Amino acid sequence: MSAPTAREALDGLAYTFTHVDGVPAVLVPREGPVTAGITFRVGMADESLATSGITHLVEHLALHGLGEVEAHHNGTTTMTTTTFHVTGSPAEAAAFLTGLCASLRDLPTERLATEKNVLATESAHRGSRAAGAALATRFGARAHGLAGYGELGLDRIGPDELASWTHRWFTRENAVVFLTTTDVPEGLVLDLPSGERMPAPTARPVLASTPAFEQGAQGEVRVTAVVDRGPAASLLMSVVRARLQRDLRRSAGYSYVVEAGLVPLDREHALLALYADSLPAHQDAVVGAVVDVLAALRAGRIGAEELEGARSAVLRELDAPDVDAAILPTAACDLLLGEDVADAARRRSQILSVTLEEVVEAAGQVWPSALAQVPGGPLDWAGFAEARPTASTPVRGYPFAHVDEPGVELLLERAGFTVQHAGAHRTVLLEDVAALVVLGDGGRVVVGTDGTTVDVEPTVFEGLTADVVARRVDGVVPEHLHVHRPARDPEQVPAPRGPGLAATRARVESRRRRAGALVWALRIVALMAVVMGVLILAGGGPQASSDGRHVLTVAAVCSLVAVLVARRGRAD
Repeated sequence: MSAPTAREALDGLAYTFTHVDGVPAVLVPREGPVTAGITFRVGMADESLATSGITHLVEHLALHGLGEVEAHHNGTTTMTTTTFHVTGSPAEAAAFLTGLCASLRDLPTERLATEKNVLATESAHRGSRAAGAALATRFGARAHGLAGYGELGLDRIGPDELASWTHRWFTRENAVVFLTTTDVPEGLVLDLPSGERMPAPTARPVLASTPAFEQGAQGEVRVTAVVDRGPAASLLMSVVRARLQRDLRRSAGYSYVVEAGLVPLDREHALLALYADSLPAHQDAVVGAVVDVLAALRAGRIGAEELEGARSAVLRELDAPDVDAAILPTAACDLLLGEDVADAARRRSQILSVTLEEVVEAAGQVWPSALAQVPGGPLDWAGFAEARPTASTPVRGYPFAHVDEPGVELLLERAGFTVQHAGAHRTVLLEDVAALVVLGDGGRVVVGTDGTTVDVEPTVFEGLTADVVARRVDGVVPEHLHVHRPARDPEQVPAPRGPGLAATRARVESRRRRAGALVWALRIVALMAVVMGVLILAGGGPQASSDGRHVLTVAAVCSLVAVLVARRGRAD
C-alpha cells in the first residue's frame, strides 16, 4: 500500500492543506497575529563531522539576508529539521517568508566569517553540554551523535560548500509551510529551487552493550533510553516525570529541577531523556533513586491510578486555548517527515485509547537501552556496563613508543590508526574516519564514526616527526575530512615528563645514523659477495657452481636486511 498523500493525511483534521508555489502548506485559523513558518527536512544529523555546523550557518546567513525585520522572528536547527518562523500581520508574514526564500537562493556569503564568530559565541554560552555528550556516546561521530561535537566543521565551510548544501536540501519538495490563517496571505512567493524529499536518517547506536554508564557532570544525573514513538511513549514520559518529582523533590528534597522529555530520532524511535540535579552531598542518593525508578519500569510496576494521573496531565495540555495553532509547527513537521499527523482532537483520542499494558510495554524498552551519565563512581553495582563502542581490530603498523609510559605505542598504517597498552587498544580504521583534526601546534586527533579517538602527539611519541605525521597521517586521510583548528595553549600540549623531547629526538637521530651506517656496510658486503659469486661461477665445475650459489645467497640476504633496516630508519 502506498503512503497517504498530504491531503489524505490531513483529512478530517482541523488543518487545511494547500500548495504555495509547489511547497505543501498547512493552515489553521487563529485570532490575533499570524504565526507563519517554513520547515525544511535537514538538520544536524544530515551532516558529517567534517561539515558539522553547516545547516546552522545557513540558518544564520539566511536570516541576516532579510535585513531589519520588525516582526518577531527566529530560526531553529534541530537534529532533523530547520525552521524559520515569524509572528506579525499577514503582510509581515508574507514578506518574511518571501524574503527568506530569496535569501536562501543568494546567501550573503560576505557575512560568512562574522556569522561563524556568532555561532562560536552561541556555542560557548549554550550551557551544559551533557545532553549532546550522551548523543555522541550513543550514536558516535555521525548522524544524531553530531550534536555532541560542537559544530567542529565550521572553519572549513566556504561559499561553494554553502551553495551546494542549500541547493540540495533547501528545496520546494523538501519543505512545508505552516500558517495560522484561513487563507494564504496575499503577496506570498516561495521562490525555491526544485529538488527531492529527503528521508530522515535512521538512528544507529554504536554502543557495544546497554544498559551502560559514563562519567557525568557534578550535581547532575541524566539517563536516556530509546523507545518506540507513539502515544504510549508520551504517557510513559508523563509517568516517569511525576514519579521522579515525587521521589526526588517533594519527598526527599534532594533535587530542585526534575524533568523528563521525548526527542524524536526517526520515524519509529524517540529518545526518552530524564534529568535530576542535586547537591554534592546528595549525589549518590539521587543516583540510587533514579536507578530504583528504572528498575521499577523494568519490572512493569506502573499502577492504574498512576497512569490515569499521567493521562489527565496530558489531556489538560490539549485543552489549552488555540491548541491546534500551538501544535501546528509540530503537525507540519510530522507531515514533512511522513509521520502520522494529528490535531488536538485526534491526539486526545489517541491518548484516551492507550492501555496500561501498552505503557508497561513501552516502559520495558527503557532499561535495555539506558545510558546513564552519573557523577561519582561506576554503576556496575546496578548492572550497567561502562559505555564504549564495539572495538575494531587493531592495525599492525610500525610502533612509535611513548617517551614516558612504557608499553604505550602508537601504530600508524595505511589501513588505520591504533594506540595500545597492555592488551587494550583504541583503533580507528581508515574507512571509519569521520574527521582528522589538524591542530596548529602539530598534534592530530583521528576521530572515528563510532566516536573513538586516536591522539597523534609528536611531543610524546619517539620518532613521530613532522615529516612522519605528514606522510603517515595527513597523507593517508582524505583531504575533505581534514578539519584545521588553531594551536592549543602550550599548557594543553602534552609534554614529556622524563628527559625531555630533545633527548628523545637525539636518541632517534643516533639510531638513524647507526642504521644508515649499517645499511651502507650491508650494501658493500652484498656487492662484494655478488662479484665474488660471479667469479667463482665463471671458474666452472660442480664445486664452483655450489660455492658460487652460496655466495650469491649471502649477497641476497645482505641486500634484504639492508632494505629492512633502511625502512625502519625512515619510519623513525
